[in-house]
Amino acid sequence: KLFKQFGSISSVRFRCAVSADPKLSQKVALIRGKLHPELDHIVAYVVYGKEQSVNGALSLNGSIVDGHTFRVDRCGCQSKYDNKRSVFVGNLGYTVNEDEIRRSFQICGEIDGIRVVRDRKSGLGKGFAFVMFSHRDGVELALEFNNKDLNGRSIRVSRVTKIMSGSERSDKVTKSRNLKSTNKNRTHKPSYRSKTFKKVLQNKLREKRKVNIAKQLTGS
Repeated sequence: KLFKQFGSISSVRFRCAVSADPKLSQKVALIRGKLHPELDHIVAYVVYGKEQSVNGALSLNGSIVDGHTFRVDRCGCQSKYDNKRSVFVGNLGYTVNEDEIRRSFQICGEIDGIRVVRDRKSGLGKGFAFVMFSHRDGVELALEFNNKDLNGRSIRVSRVTKIMSGSERSDKVTKSRNLKSTNKNRTHKPSYRSKTFKKVLQNKLREKRKVNIAKQLTGS
């Protein structure tokens, strides 16, 4: 109903639902309403009949509905992520949600986005998240929350280094494996600057001198 006001909806798909019963699939848990009592977050994909409806739906981004802050993005477009405006938050509980993190860090400044990294199968958090502020000043203030308490856990807060996408990590691993394989199959050639090569050369020169001296002594 919330998204229908912007146009005709072709389909709605739900993802990341956490079942209260591990034996139930996410689809069955949704149909039966058997969701985890401590995890009330969910991801949905709304497909409109017309593209113009999407722009209207994007206006809901950041709005609060039933105590939850909505995050609405356009599918197929890579979101703009700035690690200079972000912090890493670690040692979180597995049931922590975005709203709990937002309430803790909103004092540091306006927040553009929060991403709790979750397990694809279970939907449970992996114990860490990323918070991106509207301004870099928010990062400096957020760092003061390092070792502070959040839901009974001492959290770790640090600056964010470059985050590689899944494809970038895959490419890096592939290149590393190919390099190891190439080095393994490559015939070793001694460097002209190596100590081993210099020692071999000196031995050969020494043997050559001995041969020359022996020839001079024998008169041959």
